[in-house]
Amino acid sequence: MSRSKKSTSKAKKMGRTRKSRGLGDDIETVLKKTGMQKLAHAVIGEDCGCEERKSILNRWFPHIKNYEITEDQKKTYELLKSGWSGTVTSTWRKDFYAFFNEVTMQNKRVSSCSSCVKRDWNFLNAIMSACEHSNNQSS
Repeated sequence: MSRSKKSTSKAKKMGRTRKSRGLGDDIETVLKKTGMQKLAHAVIGEDCGCEERKSILNRWFPHIKNYEITEDQKKTYELLKSGWSGTVTSTWRKDFYAFFNEVTMQNKRVSSCSSCVKRDWNFLNAIMSACEHSNNQSS
């Protein structure tokens, strides 16, 4: 059994499936399958910045439709939505970024920049809308 099949079956056994979150994940998959990732690690070393680049590319070019939202996350989103008024408290921002990082699998720090919070809020809204839309189509 190949290494990729082992890791896939292990992820399935653990109840997880790894979907591509964006362009960074797509590039990583291509590099792994072509053997270029091993070559890069052999030439440059293990700490070549791949994870950081992947994270940036996923953030810049996400596959919004691939996010899977649980019922608990939908409830949390509704609570955050009811607290969104354009002007937010520091407590709301902390709760928002904890939720944002959970959903997007990012590690953003709590921002006090209103335009940054609004950008991230709009991105989260797009994810939630896409998930709601895909759930309505499958029903």
